[in-house]
Amino acid sequence: MPYFIFEIIEESPTSKKLTKINTFDKYRPARDFCREERKNRDLDKKSQQIKMVHANTAAEAERLLTTVREAPVIGDD
Repeated sequence: MPYFIFEIIEESPTSKKLTKINTFDKYRPARDFCREERKNRDLDKKSQQIKMVHANTAAEAERLLTTVREAPVIGDD
């Protein structure tokens, strides 16, 4: 499975714009690319992010990045 690198711009609390930047077959080059992009870009920490996701297709990667996850329940088991 490839690693997809996306730029995420949060347009509103419920809306995100995803732009695929690059794709890698191996983890280490993908990680290094993300780190360099984060250093070189002037990102607004709250509304812009560079994220890497491991998925079968770009569509699946976008779905994973936009799916809202529930907070884990801590306490009663």
